[in-house]
Amino acid sequence: MRLSFTQKLLLFYAAIMVALSIMAYTAYRNTRENTDNNEWVNHSYNVLRKLTRVRALSKDNALHCGYYVVTNDKQLLQNIHDEKDTIHRTLAELVALTADNPAQLARVESFKTSVEQGINYTDKMIAAYQTGGVQAAMQLYAMGESGRLNYTIRDKAAAIEDTERALLNKRRALFNEGAAQFAQLTSLLIVCAALIVTLMFVITYRQMRLRMQAEAAVKDMNNWLEQRVKEKTETLRHQSERYRHLMDNMIEGLQIVGRDWKYIYLNDEAVRQSKMTREQLIGFSIYDLYPDYQNSDLYRVLEQCMETRKHARLDTDFTYPDGSTTYYDLSIEPIEDGILILSMDISERKARELDRQRRIDDAKEILNKISHDIRQPVSSIVGVSNLLDSDMVSEHDLKTVSSYMKESVQRLDQHTRELTDYVTQLRKEG
Repeated sequence: MRLSFTQKLLLFYAAIMVALSIMAYTAYRNTRENTDNNEWVNHSYNVLRKLTRVRALSKDNALHCGYYVVTNDKQLLQNIHDEKDTIHRTLAELVALTADNPAQLARVESFKTSVEQGINYTDKMIAAYQTGGVQAAMQLYAMGESGRLNYTIRDKAAAIEDTERALLNKRRALFNEGAAQFAQLTSLLIVCAALIVTLMFVITYRQMRLRMQAEAAVKDMNNWLEQRVKEKTETLRHQSERYRHLMDNMIEGLQIVGRDWKYIYLNDEAVRQSKMTREQLIGFSIYDLYPDYQNSDLYRVLEQCMETRKHARLDTDFTYPDGSTTYYDLSIEPIEDGILILSMDISERKARELDRQRRIDDAKEILNKISHDIRQPVSSIVGVSNLLDSDMVSEHDLKTVSSYMKESVQRLDQHTRELTDYVTQLRKEG
């Protein structure tokens, strides 16, 4: 699979980041090890300093004891007391410093015992001098315990010092090795950084050249596109003006209502049908302009079309605030911005339909009259005529029949005149 330049660049960056991460982690570990080694070196130096201090204080303590026996200087007793406190405190610190090394700690504990024995011997010398004088103190010194303790302390201190110096040399070697490794790693990092900067410069320069070429090509393309856009925009503007002119001059009212139920557009016919000005309508909600219609069938159809995005059509009457009523044929279409309403004034057609219905109702009423008022006397006359055809009619019956026929003819004449007057009245009203 052939990689694109961007993919190669990302892969290169990823490799560099991995390499730098590895080197950074190695440098961190090396620095941490060097720091630990340095701490251990300082630790060994502290042990040696404490050891040297204890030996020096032990010697001073023995010397001050001897001076006190010879001179009886009371100030030396205070010096001896201060030195004992310092020795005990320094020994405790020495024990704490070697607590991590059991073997060395055992040597320090043995050394501590010998030092404390020396302090006790000094106390005995002072007590002997204070109770028996110089002679008693010299007899105690002649026993040789002081020399033995001094040799013991020296030997034990030397063993501790030798061990600690061996550790110190080892830790110094590790520190020096870590420092050398750190220097090498630092050099490697510098070389890598220089290489990365060089590669980045090369890549950046190449990209800049490619970008300049691409920008030149894009500029030419943009100029061409800009010209095309101008031409297309001019064409669209003419088309838009033509469509706008057609929409404004439609015989149907055209309204566009936004999803917030505010008027976005009305053509001239829609403005005329609203009996308001365009400024009074654009940007205002139909609920605010016509609050009385919020629960009407018209609003329910509009809301249904807005929600379901389905076409709807209905004929409805609309009563204006001035009390006049107009009938409209409405076609409602969902659009992206909301809904589009086409409204046709069908008041004349509705009037003709109502007049036609009225005429039909009038014709039905005429037929009713013919059926009930005229048909009855006609039926009577037909019945009487059939009776006259019979040979069994007497003279008395003939008079009665003649009288009934005359009455039926009069009623027929009256109904005919009433029907004529009703038809004449209908013609006058039509």
